[in-house]
Amino acid sequence: MKLLLICPRFKYASGDVPIGLVSLATFIKSNVPDIQITLIDGAVQRDKAAVVKWLMRNRPDIVGIYADSLMYDDAMEMGRAAKQSGAHVIVGGPHATVLPDTVIYQSFIDAVCVGEGEHVLLKYIQGYSDKKGLPDIPGLWYKENGNIVKDARPGGFEDLDLHPRLDFGFLDLERYLCQCIHLDSYSPGLRLLSVMASRGCLFNCAYCQPVLNDMFGRKLRIRSAGKMLDDLIYWRDRYRINAVFFQDDTLTLFQEWMKEFCELAIERKLKMVWACNSRSDTLNFKMLDLYREAGCVKIRLGIETVSDRVRNGVYNKKLNLDVIRESIVRLKEKKIQASGYFMIGAPTESDEEIRSTIRFACESRLDEAVFTICSPLPGTHLYAQANDAGWNLSGQFGDFDYYQARTERFTPSDVATDKLNYYKKLAYCQFYCHPKRLAHTLKTVLAGNPVKTINKLRVYF
Repeated sequence: MKLLLICPRFKYASGDVPIGLVSLATFIKSNVPDIQITLIDGAVQRDKAAVVKWLMRNRPDIVGIYADSLMYDDAMEMGRAAKQSGAHVIVGGPHATVLPDTVIYQSFIDAVCVGEGEHVLLKYIQGYSDKKGLPDIPGLWYKENGNIVKDARPGGFEDLDLHPRLDFGFLDLERYLCQCIHLDSYSPGLRLLSVMASRGCLFNCAYCQPVLNDMFGRKLRIRSAGKMLDDLIYWRDRYRINAVFFQDDTLTLFQEWMKEFCELAIERKLKMVWACNSRSDTLNFKMLDLYREAGCVKIRLGIETVSDRVRNGVYNKKLNLDVIRESIVRLKEKKIQASGYFMIGAPTESDEEIRSTIRFACESRLDEAVFTICSPLPGTHLYAQANDAGWNLSGQFGDFDYYQARTERFTPSDVATDKLNYYKKLAYCQFYCHPKRLAHTLKTVLAGNPVKTINKLRVYF
């Protein structure tokens, strides 16, 4: 049997490995050894026509496609091409989970995975190969005799230690290690791999919930510190990586895990630098020395906006600005780089609030900042709030984008689209050309990979 997995992020150049699809491929291969698995990532294979030609030439039996709302149009285009090649087509991911009706009713889609995909895809493949029809599969919607069978029960991993170590042999990993950008502000020449240790989120921020809970459930799970360290050492030796970025939403929430992981990393001489995401109120300042000794060189903080009204009232972040300020100071005291995530253009956010956020970022001690445009994605609380208030949200999923504002203003008082795009570019220019950072910016650009720099500019500008 031949299985093709597609991550249709053709619009978004990235050095991050598609962890979800690698996880699927690894799990399926460990349970169905004789299956042939191919993984195509649109961030690497940018030519959609070439993917279509591959489908027609190789004729896979099953094609699995990842779909979030930002990639919905491209995912459906790939699904249509896969069906024309004669494949069974199954779609999963955030969009398929929260809006499965928009996927399963497409004539060229055979099935939809709701939630985590490993067990669902395995049972789907087994049902296909046995030719006995599909069994009762939690998390699977599929078509049968003209009807749609829906099973929304969760079907994820209870214990992440039971998942086999990710096999990156499904990818041309060299293309990712040299293009991953998360530690460029520390050292642009690192061989950096992005990974995840946990699933689930405790918080209820309006811009991503309840999508995360729908995908992973409300139970937080994390691979044991010992297993995670075994994985890192294996990848370090196998692929010569010397840096890791943990993509987990809030790794520092697991404080006992962080302590054990850092102690083991020191004891077993991991000798890799690493970075992770955090919320300022989950940082244990007393542990920062331990983090640094274990190799932590950067922590990214979800700041979003300087406006308490927007951050807590609109985004439901429930995070005080004073705590954010202190976390930046404490990280810098311990010689750990501080990076900030910011969003501009929230519903009802004013020009002055956006300008204040840009000023705060520029004048702060942050080493790095990422500015995106607020895009209330379908299925989120923020999207529901906008709909309930009668705001003019686009009905086309292709209009949703983190990097370029494309939609109409939600209300007449909101900042116009062209101005939001201007503010984003202004924020990047003022932040990285600020006198306190200009020399470091030039040094990083000159020492870095030109292709990586061009990809970053293409995404952000």
